[in-house]
Amino acid sequence: MSDFSPAVDPRTVQLLALVVTTVFVYLAIKYSYRALMHLYFDLQPVGSEMLRRAIAQMPPHRSTLKAVAALIGAAISLWAWAHYLV
Repeated sequence: MSDFSPAVDPRTVQLLALVVTTVFVYLAIKYSYRALMHLYFDLQPVGSEMLRRAIAQMPPHRSTLKAVAALIGAAISLWAWAHYLV
């Protein structure tokens, strides 16, 4: 019979998985806020014609896609933590 000891403490791996999940959730909240603020400012009437033309030339905003990707990353890391590390 051999004694098996893991190379890394399981609590350290669990903590690392929770930190990664927390970072993904933070990024999702950050990009969701940016997407909502971009939508809010797009819907506001603009008084100046020059400002309207400048806003019309702005590239499309990708914060919504980044927020969804961060939420998917958080879900995957949380799923891995729940199924493999606990």
